Amino acid sequence: MAHGKKTGGRQKGAKNKATILKEQVHFERVEAAKAAGITPLEFMLNVMRDETKPFHERYAAARDAAPYQHPKLAAVEHSGDADNPVEYVQRIELVTPSHVNGSDRDTAEADPGLYGPS
Repeated sequence: MAHGKKTGGRQKGAKNKATILKEQVHFERVEAAKAAGITPLEFMLNVMRDETKPFHERYAAARDAAPYQHPKLAAVEHSGDADNPVEYVQRIELVTPSHVNGSDRDTAEADPGLYGPS
């Protein structure tokens, strides 16, 4: 036994073939976007809309672009400080409808020609 030392196998942090290939593809796409002069958001939207790409790539692009297109609403707490507290005012108005007391005054004022001269 190797008393605390790793003696064989892949070294810690070494990349496998799939990771290296994924990084190369990513690098090529980024370079192509730079050459075309588009923003990262435009690039992600283009990938999302490209129906020839696999679904998982399109989904990842949509997920990454979403916060830029549809930002989450920030939580806002309405509170005051000790010197200036938040004041809550509730206003209730009681209004008698015109049909209750038999008067069509509001309607007549709105269209005087309908009810004739008053």
